[in-house]
Amino acid sequence: MAISDHYNKSAIIKRHDGTTDELGLDYADANWDTVDTIKCALETVSGSKMFISGTDQILATHRLYCDTDVTTFTEIDRFEIDSASYSIVFIEDIMEREHHLEVMLLRLKGADTE
Repeated sequence: MAISDHYNKSAIIKRHDGTTDELGLDYADANWDTVDTIKCALETVSGSKMFISGTDQILATHRLYCDTDVTTFTEIDRFEIDSASYSIVFIEDIMEREHHLEVMLLRLKGADTE
């Protein structure tokens, strides 16, 4: 069974439009535009695990799996999945085999869409 057979979610890729809010903040929720929608699988990362990349420790709450041919997002973008918003923490091409991408995400509190 291919990993793509497990892609049971749709993720909307959002990109900040570069404008600021009345306080001059760049990342106001209203300033995120839809870039693309992809098929994916989403998994919660256990609270007892710490994702470690190289020598840096980063906090991630979820792991997203998608095809490597999806090149429409970078770490500056966000995902919206099932009305919840996630920032992209780290993107990894597992073992550089171009089989699938694993994307570490941090669920944003208070950024859920309506």
